[in-house]
Amino acid sequence: MDTELLIIFVNESDRVHHRSAADFIIRQALDAGLVGASAFRAIDGFGTHHRLHHQTLLSMTDDEGIAIFVSDTPDKLDHFVDALTAAGVTAATLRLPVTLGHLG
Repeated sequence: MDTELLIIFVNESDRVHHRSAADFIIRQALDAGLVGASAFRAIDGFGTHHRLHHQTLLSMTDDEGIAIFVSDTPDKLDHFVDALTAAGVTAATLRLPVTLGHLG
């Protein structure tokens, strides 16, 4: 099966329809019946604004970066991206071809 990995980059403070962008995107992926989705908090990084995001043990900010990984066929991801855009999500994305498999 032709499969891609879509990575969506948001900040913890980003909101869509009064919900966190990460939560909104994960739930949209589930509702769309996509193969899988996971969100990961970044430890360090910067984006297009060149503002450094650095997570510390005592950090109380909600502006840390989050990377959301979503996988499925290119056609399904095209529809998913279109639906997110229509819902008002704004984010940087990266798409890569992948091979899905299972261990064990």
